[in-house]
Amino acid sequence: MPVSILIAIFLAFELEEIRGISTSFGFGEAGRIGVVAASIAAVAAVSFAVGRFVAWRVDRGGYGSERLRRAYAIAGRVVAILVLLSYASILYVANWRSIVEVDFGLRGAFFLDEFLILLPYLIAQFTAWWGLYAAERSLRLASTRISDRGGLFVYLSLKARQSLALALPIVLIFLLGEDLGDRFAPNLDRSPWLQLGLIGLIGSTVLITAPAFVRLSLPASPLPDGPLRRRLETLMRRCGFRCSNILIWRTGHSLVNAGVTGIWSRFRYVLLTDALVDRLDEHQVEAVFGHEIGHIARRHFFLFSFFFIGSGAIISLAALGAHGLLTTVPGGRLASAFNGVAAGFNGVEAIETGLVIVAAIVYLIVGFGHVSRRFEREADVYGCRAVSCGSDDCPPHLDVNAGSGAIGVAERICPVGLRTFATALAEVAELNGIDRDARSWRHGGIGKRIAFLESLENRPQVQDRYARGSRRFRVVFATALVAAVAAAVATGALAKALTF
Repeated sequence: MPVSILIAIFLAFELEEIRGISTSFGFGEAGRIGVVAASIAAVAAVSFAVGRFVAWRVDRGGYGSERLRRAYAIAGRVVAILVLLSYASILYVANWRSIVEVDFGLRGAFFLDEFLILLPYLIAQFTAWWGLYAAERSLRLASTRISDRGGLFVYLSLKARQSLALALPIVLIFLLGEDLGDRFAPNLDRSPWLQLGLIGLIGSTVLITAPAFVRLSLPASPLPDGPLRRRLETLMRRCGFRCSNILIWRTGHSLVNAGVTGIWSRFRYVLLTDALVDRLDEHQVEAVFGHEIGHIARRHFFLFSFFFIGSGAIISLAALGAHGLLTTVPGGRLASAFNGVAAGFNGVEAIETGLVIVAAIVYLIVGFGHVSRRFEREADVYGCRAVSCGSDDCPPHLDVNAGSGAIGVAERICPVGLRTFATALAEVAELNGIDRDARSWRHGGIGKRIAFLESLENRPQVQDRYARGSRRFRVVFATALVAAVAAAVATGALAKALTF
């Protein structure tokens, strides 16, 4: 799930208490439109400059060096952050939400106002993808075995589906809940507990029904009957895993990846891209499939939902702390020093706005990244177990997914099972042109993930220690989030944060 669009939603709809601050900057209508244009132009300038420079370097050298690919990965993260910063400036400097609701007269318009509020983010994101296309194409053609098919249009379509197909259903359901709450319960803001219940209802609806939207939005078809499907179905029975279907995601053989959607088996799908099925052998596909099962078996969807609920409480506490700091004597003097920069400019509110936005983005990037990497490692271990026979002394290795009668997932990772998943992970990285040593914010570096798995080989005591550490992390994780929610309720910060 792309977290950038979730941050964009947070910036657009959840910081209600700072919505009106940007009106104090003194921009007229032309100036506010100029801010919007300049913000998107900044994204275009940086992304096209990065894309053209990297393409020029690849064409000049004839290949994409590891140093160039690492530099490009860093530049890509900078562009992603720039997209969010540009959107924040559109919202809070140009006061874009006021333009849509007041100047356009669309306040309360069913879905239309929310869509237009999010539109600058979508434009900036597509602009960034367009600008980076030249680099992506050159690096892929120079250093991978996956061809570039279809040109820019197919690339943008794939990026949109890959990044937004999982997120847009969440956006639609969230905005529907907000519209229905405003229309049928206009006094909902007086009861934060009712608002919390509404958020829980919306979140449950998203978790249950979003995969159906994904199924409709992605070009996918069921995996045909054959040896591979039968082996995967055997693996599902062994793991006690159920899903509505196993799908082949048609990407024009331009992407090697897999994914799982849905907490309810009726609306749960496992997606395997066409290139993954064609390029990896059956055992490697089984291991990748086991990794996706691991996300469900370890209840990562539930825990991620809990993380975002608790994160709202943590950010609301940070906002309360920033307000308290800026209303003390030293903080008030510092903030008041900025008063008068423009007509009606309020230094306390402006600095509080900046602190909350920066703290929220940093917290979500650091916190979500850490939790996501931990969960990815848990799924890696499960992927190894899914193809393991459970014996520390193999080979000889029992092919557990070939109708051998094996039941359940092995408690121990056998050497062959570990190597099967590790080679699949390395193959996916190579086919996608990913540097093994490159860092990954959400998934962790491929090299580090493989090295961790290798540290478990023939070391059952280390495997047991990791399992205990994983359980401890979950306890600490849940306790910290519950404590944050309780503190936010006790201080009244949650009531303020839950105002739609």
